[in-house]
Formats: sequence, C-alpha cells, structure tokens
Amino acid sequence: MQSLNQPKPMSMEGDLSKNWKKFVSGYKLFITATGSLNKEKGVRAAILLHCVGEEAREVFESFDLTEEEVKDPDAIIKKFEGYFVPEVNQSMERHRFNTRSQAKNENIEAYLADLRKIASNCNFGNLKNELIKDRIVCGVHDKRVKDRLLREQDLTLEKAVAICKAAEVTESMLKGLSEDKLEVSAVKKKGASSSGHWGKNVKYKCNNFVVDRDKRQHEQKRQTGTKSRRACYKCDKIHEYGKCPAYGQQCRKCYRLNHFAKRASKTGSRYGH
Repeated sequence: MQSLNQPKPMSMEGDLSKNWKKFVSGYKLFITATGSLNKEKGVRAAILLHCVGEEAREVFESFDLTEEEVKDPDAIIKKFEGYFVPEVNQSMERHRFNTRSQAKNENIEAYLADLRKIASNCNFGNLKNELIKDRIVCGVHDKRVKDRLLREQDLTLEKAVAICKAAEVTESMLKGLSEDKLEVSAVKKKGASSSGHWGKNVKYKCNNFVVDRDKRQHEQKRQTGTKSRRACYKCDKIHEYGKCPAYGQQCRKCYRLNHFAKRASKTGSRYGH
C-alpha cells in the first residue's frame, strides 16, 4: 500500500476553489489507502503539507496558526478552505435551487446534475435527495410527466428520475415516427406534384397537337378541295357553282351558247342551248 502515488500538488492557476476541492479529495483517498489515518495528527499534517505543493505551502506560511493548529491537519484544511473557497451565501444558493426549472431541451440527466451541484452549497444535510426529488417534480418541463410524478405513491428520487427517463425515450421514439411519416408524405407529395406537372405538360402538348393537327387537316382539306375542283367545262376556269362567266355567251367557234370557243371541241352538242 505504501507504493501508491501521492496526489498531484494543488494547481495555483485557474479556479482555485475547484483546484483545492480536487486536491483535498485526492489527499483523503491517499491517506486512507496508505493507512495513514491511524497515525498521529502531526504526521498527517506533515503528509498534507508535503502533498499540497510548494506554492500552496507559501500560502500556508501566511496563516496565523497556533502551535497546536500547525500539527492538526483538520485545522490546516479549514484554513486553506477559508483562503481558496469563497464564502457561500446559503440563502442565495437555496434561492437558485428552488427556482431552478428544467429547460425545454434539457434532458433529465443534465437537470439532475445541476440540481446536485447547487444543492452541495445549500447545506441540506440528510434531506438533500428528498429536496432534489421535490424540485424535479416542481421544475420538470413536460406537464404530462409532472402529472405522472404527482400521482405516484411513495415517490423517491430514483423513481422520479426513472419516470422522467422513460418519458424522454418515449418522446424520442414518437418524434422519430413523426419524422418518418413527414418524410413519406413529402415523397408522396413530390411524386404527385411531378405527376400533375407531367399531366399538365401532356395536356398542353396534346392541345398543341390538336391545334396543329386541325391546322394541317384544314390546310390539307383546303388544298385537296382546291385540287378536286376541276376547271369548268364551259369556260375552262375554276369558279363557284352557278357563276360561270360563259353562261349566256355565244361560242365564236360553233356559235352555240353558254361556253367559250376554247371549250367548243370538248362540249360539243351536249352543252348547246
């Protein structure tokens, strides 16, 4: 056991209060593990001053201690705490604790950790866990979870935390399902939109086709109709029905009526009047 490494000297940089608490925790573990708790106070005080480091010993030299206190590790620790750890306003810390509510996106683990941290400066004693449990009931963000906690008989801190964790897992699963539904809906909507757009294009193209087809058919019909109308056998011209310019005229070749001379050989006696 004597081969255990001693705690690292206290760092005199940064947060001195935090550094001191860290050192004291390591020191107490060290003297317990090495069996030094049963040694005389003077020996334990010497171990403390040896482990704390040279810079912290310079602070120790400024303390106004009696000969008995110099040999008492508890008295030395108390002096160091008074120097490194600022005095806590207990009323302020309890106010912080009693008004600390869970943030909207804060999980129960983070909320519990902060409550424990604040409670460490409130001097709650044996009531600490009970008061943390009550603060969770009052400060939890989800009203449904709060109602569930209030209905629970013989609620403990462990049970309250378990209920909050279960609610968070359920909420996370429901959120995942909701996101999946939204994604599927978006895909369907996109598909429907694409289909509708394609349909409009087809309709537009079909309408254009109908217009073009009608134009082509009209042109073909006009051209076909023009070609199908043969030259008049009386005047050798194309004209509307009943408007032949040869009507009532005498042929200069055969002297018959109702045709011109250039059609005389084709009309013959059939068209004479």
